Amino acid sequence: DFIEYVGTGKATACGLAAGPDGLYFTDLYKDIGASNPTELGANVLRVKFIGDADFTADVTDGLPPLTVNFTDLSNVPAPSAWEWDFGDGTTSTEQNPTHLYELEGIYTVRLTVTGANGVAVEEKPGFMRVGDFPSVAVIGSQLPPVAADQGVADELASLGFEVVHYDDEPFNRPPASVIAADHALVVVSSTVLSSNIAGEFRDEPVALITWESALMRADREPLAGDATVMSGVDSINIINNSHPVTAGLSLGDHAVFSAPSNMSVAVNPYGPDAQILATRTGFAAHAAILVADSGATLLGGHIAPAKRAFLFFEDAGLFPATPFARDLFQRTVLWATDTEQVFTRGDCNSDAAVNIADPVRLLGFLFAGESGLDCSDACDANDDGALDVADVVYQLTSLFDSGSPVPAPSNCGSDPTLDGLGCDVSPCP
Repeated sequence: DFIEYVGTGKATACGLAAGPDGLYFTDLYKDIGASNPTELGANVLRVKFIGDADFTADVTDGLPPLTVNFTDLSNVPAPSAWEWDFGDGTTSTEQNPTHLYELEGIYTVRLTVTGANGVAVEEKPGFMRVGDFPSVAVIGSQLPPVAADQGVADELASLGFEVVHYDDEPFNRPPASVIAADHALVVVSSTVLSSNIAGEFRDEPVALITWESALMRADREPLAGDATVMSGVDSINIINNSHPVTAGLSLGDHAVFSAPSNMSVAVNPYGPDAQILATRTGFAAHAAILVADSGATLLGGHIAPAKRAFLFFEDAGLFPATPFARDLFQRTVLWATDTEQVFTRGDCNSDAAVNIADPVRLLGFLFAGESGLDCSDACDANDDGALDVADVVYQLTSLFDSGSPVPAPSNCGSDPTLDGLGCDVSPCP
């Protein structure tokens, strides 16, 4: 669509012609502000092609220092200027620049192209991922993935994970042993045919999250002996807030769906070491969040080879999920992949205090050649996944100019976002 009509109903399109600098059309009467259908003031309007900005790169992830060759793919007519923003505080005016990423982080890249008819912009959030990022396998009913499974993948990607989709049919994907070896986490959607997964991952040393109820069996994923799907449900009851997945959340009922939806719940018997973190509201016998650590004893004496979690989502995935439910999903993923590093945001010099010395430490690292940081995640004061002068400004404003407090964690907690930054040393216990 080039034009959307937003007038009052008095205008009529009556002419259309191609001109030397665009597509022209006319209306018959004045529309906006017209007092009658014959009032003078018709328009001659032009639609001109500005073009689309676009780009690619020879690599989009890797360890720092990472050299990246960017290529302009724009179709802007008669381009005359290019402006690149690489997301790490640096820019370029070359058409096809080469850039060196020196620090870990997830970077949004933006290209602005000026042409004969105007300016076109393309921005790709999280396009560059510099650092060591875990890979997640999402197993669903088909390839390309259905919308619900793609939504799960998009949520994982927003956390910084690399996502690979697999069809659940065994002859269309590698065996579980290969998938487990290649990924830090396997997410099995409830869009799968459960018999296509069965107990294939039960002995594989890879973290697994699922909400497919038919996988909860003693001969499959023996967290519970059975599970079922309930309809018309929209809330769960948090009964344990000492586990990393639910730490700090208030006990009691919380809305997890924006409207009554289907919910997967596990039922007795449960594995001896499985932990129920939440139940379906009003039904203590229905586990809505069920987890087990690596080495936990499950049904039939089976020992969990890695972390396991059963969640309450169903075939619609995250689409009906409230922000609270999405937060629970993110917490489960970060716990399962062991990415919940503990630190205090703002404590850049790792002295267990947050003060003026911390932005000074980051300035020294960025501009004075000081040695590496013990906990780069703690220095990311604005939690944008990159270390730059914006973090210094944010923290100084927070400390001395009544600015917004630094994002969580404020006191020895885990990062709510996965961003490629990490902690080699943290003063937190």
